[in-house]
Amino acid sequence: MTRRIPLAAAEAIVPILLLAALILIHPVSIDLAVERFFAPDGVFPLRNAPLLVLFHKWAKLVTALVGIAVIAAALTDRKKPSPRVTVTEAAYFITAMLLCVGVVSLLKHMTGVYCPVSTTFGGGTHPILTPSLGFRVSVPGNCWPGGFAGTGFSLIPLWFAFRRRRPALARAGLIAAIFFGALCGLFQMMRGYHFPSHNLATFLIDWSLSAWVYLAFLIAAARRGSGASLAAARKA
Repeated sequence: MTRRIPLAAAEAIVPILLLAALILIHPVSIDLAVERFFAPDGVFPLRNAPLLVLFHKWAKLVTALVGIAVIAAALTDRKKPSPRVTVTEAAYFITAMLLCVGVVSLLKHMTGVYCPVSTTFGGGTHPILTPSLGFRVSVPGNCWPGGFAGTGFSLIPLWFAFRRRRPALARAGLIAAIFFGALCGLFQMMRGYHFPSHNLATFLIDWSLSAWVYLAFLIAAARRGSGASLAAARKA
């Protein structure tokens, strides 16, 4: 148990360092180069594409269904000797997933970053900004980090929840989370609602949060184990 704590701590800290580097570097040239592929003349033809709008409307249901499935499996198997999902795994997953969704949503409203369609690049009137965390503009944008990409990346806790007891499921969950998050982010980029760096920031934030919650659960479990060992020693 204690051996896993340093690894979890590193997994929580490294993404924060990478996120700080991303903010400091602020890769505008890369962001614009990618967005020009979807809007060569600064106009996003797929901004209101019916299929992309429909996907944006219903994709979040997938994440909700995964959460419901994890809870249902834990409750159904809670008395089985080899449950598909333990109560602890489900508690971790739901806690981490909700934290990912909540923090990304909060940051979107704390930073004054505009979507591509709102900037001068996409026909708007606002500049391209790096995350400010200080409302440096009178009418702040709500586009950093990428909220819709977080629909998929909020499933990253599947990796941490199951990697020790069910590694195959953990790997499948991680692949699905990255693919789903990248797809959601890509579709929003095609519509002009996010730069690539916005979605990369979401990935780093959600990974770090998932690792921090996992670390907290590991520490709590280690303390319970130490307490139980001490109690047993006293009885002996």
